[in-house]
Amino acid sequence: RPQVPLEASAMRNRMDFLEAIIHINLSCSKKSEPKQQRKHLEEALRLSPNSGEARFHMASLMEREGDLEGALEHLQHALRMNGEDLSCLALTIRCLERQGRHK
Repeated sequence: RPQVPLEASAMRNRMDFLEAIIHINLSCSKKSEPKQQRKHLEEALRLSPNSGEARFHMASLMEREGDLEGALEHLQHALRMNGEDLSCLALTIRCLERQGRHK
């Protein structure tokens, strides 16, 4: 099996990252319906599973839809990568408050 040159692999990772950013931006469009937002965010996470930004936006969507456990799972993942992300911390508190687990 031929090996992919390191430069080609790095380029592919960069392209996946950029495509993920496009999907995140599309999901944030004010015209975007929740179903479309979810589709774009799922694709962003497929391309870049460690994207804290995609995790935050997916958690925000899930929180608005009432899926607090799902939102908290995405937030935990994002906070493992950047424990100082104030947006993720604030949304985590909001989810926990809605569950009655934080005062």
